[in-house]
Amino acid sequence: MARCAIRSYDADSGGLDELCDRIVAVLVPDREQTTDDAALLVIRTRGTAAGDVVTYDLPDDPKAAGQARAEVRHPLAA
Repeated sequence: MARCAIRSYDADSGGLDELCDRIVAVLVPDREQTTDDAALLVIRTRGTAAGDVVTYDLPDDPKAAGQARAEVRHPLAA
């Protein structure tokens, strides 16, 4: 569903804040009912090859934030 929100996003008419709002609305539909914290990083790129795109599935665990930082540290440094 989040991928649909991204694909339907018009980069020419909307800013990254709008895109983040759309993604969060899909992933956390009851935001008012949760106390969980979340972080979403969205960047605008041009011509990214499929091999340069990375996704991570993280557990529903408080330690996942540290795991996410460890996972992205190496690819971002490259």
